[in-house]
Amino acid sequence: MQVVEEILRRLGRTEPIQFMPWARGYKLALNKPNTVLFSTTRIPDREDLFHWVGPVNTVKTGFYALRESQVRPKSLEEARRVGAIATYKDDVREQMLIGLGFANLDSSKSPASNLKKLLAGRVDLWIFDNIGIIMMTRKMGVPPGTVEHVLPFGEFNQYIAFSRATPLTIVRQWQKTLDEMKSDGTFQRISRRWLPKESIPTGLGQPAEQPDPPDRMRIFTEDSPPGNYLVDGNPMGLSVEIVRELLNRLRRPESIQVVPWARGYRLAMSEPNVALFSTTRLSQREANFRRVGPLYSQMWGFYSKKGSGIHIRNLSDVKKIARIGTYHKDAKKAVSGVPWI
Repeated sequence: MQVVEEILRRLGRTEPIQFMPWARGYKLALNKPNTVLFSTTRIPDREDLFHWVGPVNTVKTGFYALRESQVRPKSLEEARRVGAIATYKDDVREQMLIGLGFANLDSSKSPASNLKKLLAGRVDLWIFDNIGIIMMTRKMGVPPGTVEHVLPFGEFNQYIAFSRATPLTIVRQWQKTLDEMKSDGTFQRISRRWLPKESIPTGLGQPAEQPDPPDRMRIFTEDSPPGNYLVDGNPMGLSVEIVRELLNRLRRPESIQVVPWARGYRLAMSEPNVALFSTTRLSQREANFRRVGPLYSQMWGFYSKKGSGIHIRNLSDVKKIARIGTYHKDAKKAVSGVPWI
């Protein structure tokens, strides 16, 4: 907040800073001209929603549990299976967990409510960040060590977000002023009062007058081993390593985002500059995409529980099966002509 106050002072601006629930501020910044929202996490899904000034800090996000509890997930898959996870309404972490298919989220309008839920045992986990957890536990008088970090989720830069209808001349003034504060040491002096060293960004931000390159890509994959899967919130796997090496050799800044397959497929079908992997190449899809590959080959088949007594000799036998499990929008449903559920 003091960083924004100093920017306002240097620009000779007198607008007051208003406090409100995040969901309300986020909605205003999306829809109302000349609206500023901070601190806002910058991720690919939000890139085109705002103009950006920053970065102002870096946060390490993760899942937190009561020290006395036995809840200690070792992966996102295990986190999906706990009873409830406290989230902050319309917060980036909530949005990302929803995108990853989490159905056990307990949304609140304030971080304080989430901490109360955790302390009362109404939720098993709370997803938050290393800066906010210190401030919130101190504010509510919670003894150190009561809440423990149990699973990392990711590291993100936070920015000052401007509604898209805000004139770029204003955005450029703010970025220039912030860069000047970083150059003269004011930004660092303010930040050191509130943030650990690792959360203070180094260097200047990207000048606001230089728009994103027109060929900026959004790159999506799914949580589906062995080609692509999540480990502690980070994309891993054969295909992920290949795509990262391509980005490295091309000197591209884009990151890989893990989303449910149906969502990534819809984006790749309908929006420009979207890459999706690992995608099966089918005659039915040939006209829908441009392709790079192949990455690897798979053998498909039908699987049943041992001892079920199910015997299949051909696809005609398959059509007589009452129900077959499929993955929404996955290629296997498209190729066989079998009535799958």
